[in-house]
Amino acid sequence: MFDRDYIISWRDDYIEFYLPFNTAGRYVVLSSPKGNSNKYKIPVINKNLVTYSYENPMSYNLKQSVVLDNIVALKGSYINLFMPAVYRGLNQQSIKINSNNGVYNSDSNTVDIIIPIKDSGVSITTNLTSSLIVYNLKSVINKSSVVYRYDKKFPEYIRGFKDSPDVNSLDNDLYQTAKWLVRNSRNRYDQAQIIIEWINKYVKLNPTGSDVSEEIFKKREGSGIGLVNLAVSMIRSIGIPAIVVKGVKTSDTTNVYQWLEFYLVGGVWVPVDMLELYSNSSYEIGNINNNCIAFSKGVTMIKYQSENYRQDLYALQNCVDSFDGNIESYRAVWHNVIIE
Repeated sequence: MFDRDYIISWRDDYIEFYLPFNTAGRYVVLSSPKGNSNKYKIPVINKNLVTYSYENPMSYNLKQSVVLDNIVALKGSYINLFMPAVYRGLNQQSIKINSNNGVYNSDSNTVDIIIPIKDSGVSITTNLTSSLIVYNLKSVINKSSVVYRYDKKFPEYIRGFKDSPDVNSLDNDLYQTAKWLVRNSRNRYDQAQIIIEWINKYVKLNPTGSDVSEEIFKKREGSGIGLVNLAVSMIRSIGIPAIVVKGVKTSDTTNVYQWLEFYLVGGVWVPVDMLELYSNSSYEIGNINNNCIAFSKGVTMIKYQSENYRQDLYALQNCVDSFDGNIESYRAVWHNVIIE
């Protein structure tokens, strides 16, 4: 049984509605206070919404180390290190992780390493090595199969609206502009594309500009990360799930790189590299290059660690250390991720 959210239009002699993606063919009966209609059989043919092609595979080794020293603790204590793990995505495959202190994969795309403390005052170095293959991903969208309405209870829909730093889809000025831009389109892919192209045309890239979507919208300029935040905010404001993807670009491994993905009904996340679009007029939405390595999708942050306890070094995620047992103090030095 489907409720009114699935009805597109209703007249005395005509009802237009949609079925959730992957719904099997079935008989439909219209129920009203006057009774039930005759059964009408609807065959459903699910077309491929997207065709992916994978090109030019690149192999990478990612190395990171953490040094623990000045440890003051009793035997039997433990220190936990939560270190970044690369994201398993469409174009990131064959991922292997190794550590000299043991590895435990978690659900948050981090590696939880538990280090037992046997002696106070020792120095412990943990080395984490990840290997993976990354492809150039090209996406061809069958726009005629794009469904307008989303199932708001679907996990991917909910994921596409979770809080993300510097992203605000509730700003009214931002929403009104996005709504006006897509006023003549009902295709969700086209709507996202219209917004992305508007940002690329009318918002100036300023490497030292703001990261906050509302500020960028008002000033019409922002940082590279800010352009992504603005795109996610505007796309979300018209009801399309979108997330921020954070990682590194191998040509610039000293800085965090960021792009976005928006969701189409049918389990398809479409990648968009805003900086590539800004600098390359031939770039097509749905493509991502093999020099972009994703560490986080959605709400998980990738950021520089505080200088107060990371000594000008950083880790590529919300990586922290914690302890259990009788530990009075220690120092943790996190080193940059090296990509080979």
